[in-house]
Amino acid sequence: MCELNSVTLVVTNECNLRCKHCYVDAGRKLGNELSLGEIKDLLKQLYSMGVMQLDITGGEPLLRPDIEAILEAIREMGFVVTLLTNGAMLNEEIVEILSCMDIKFVQIPLEGLQESHEFIRGEGTFERCLDSIKLLKSKNIPVQVRTSVTKRSLSELEDLAKLLAELKVDSFLLAEFIPVGRGMAWEKDLLLNDEEKAVFQETYVRIKEAYPELSLRGGPYGYLEGQKDFVGANEFRRSIMCGLLRGDWCQIMPDGTVTPCDLIIFRAGNIRTQSIQEIWNNSPVFKTFREFDLEKLKGSCGSCAYKRICGGCRALAFLFNGDFYAEDPMCVRARGGLRHAAV
Repeated sequence: MCELNSVTLVVTNECNLRCKHCYVDAGRKLGNELSLGEIKDLLKQLYSMGVMQLDITGGEPLLRPDIEAILEAIREMGFVVTLLTNGAMLNEEIVEILSCMDIKFVQIPLEGLQESHEFIRGEGTFERCLDSIKLLKSKNIPVQVRTSVTKRSLSELEDLAKLLAELKVDSFLLAEFIPVGRGMAWEKDLLLNDEEKAVFQETYVRIKEAYPELSLRGGPYGYLEGQKDFVGANEFRRSIMCGLLRGDWCQIMPDGTVTPCDLIIFRAGNIRTQSIQEIWNNSPVFKTFREFDLEKLKGSCGSCAYKRICGGCRALAFLFNGDFYAEDPMCVRARGGLRHAAV
């Protein structure tokens, strides 16, 4: 049986922003979100299963009026925690609680420099994110900045990396914009074309070389790293980039729904009707993905040298092609680009 090592807990769908690219279309609080008591019971179940890491997210998790109580319960049980917040609501009280926890990092979004960021997230949000980063770093809390790379932000990535290095940010996650959820309406304005994806890879490599102090991550696509980083990758049995294929992660939604994917909600069960252990061990949804065979991948994913590192996005393959084994429609390799980077 696969071991559950980390869980993303979506504590609310409520959000104070209306970001153009939001893949969950967050905004309003759901009428049936988990109570504090239900979350505390879930934490005990996860602890008994040996789960080591929790990712707390939303919506905007800091909008929950009981978020401090949730964080305190997590702290008392000793989980390693990441907090994913839009950066607009961090304050001294929350940061003080975080400083007493085993924090892997707090993730703050910056969608490029100020104009690009505020086009996506709204006026005034850029400086608030910078203030949040400074506040977290003043308490020695690790910070990861996440950027959704778009047509607008592509040319700004190196300047943004320079700013993050000056702020002593710990890690920098560069992930391509994916047109799902609210982002579907902005595909033409934001989605990288093949030529821009090639520029993205070249920029990524330059940032990695210029700012070794930034722990750089490149989202779920192996091609970004370049050839030398993935020599020997085929020794791995399964993809190591996607929690769905890796088989050691799941997401729990605000209403208790359990899913193996954060892009498409494949409903494996609900913690209000079953224990999380029963769902993890017995759900046909999890069984389907545990039996996924990378050797059956089709198209460019099937022939790709990175398939045991990346595997392509199975959710997007299913969403756009109706086939879990189809090639990933987002990857530039599916259209013949970046052939020079193959191992």
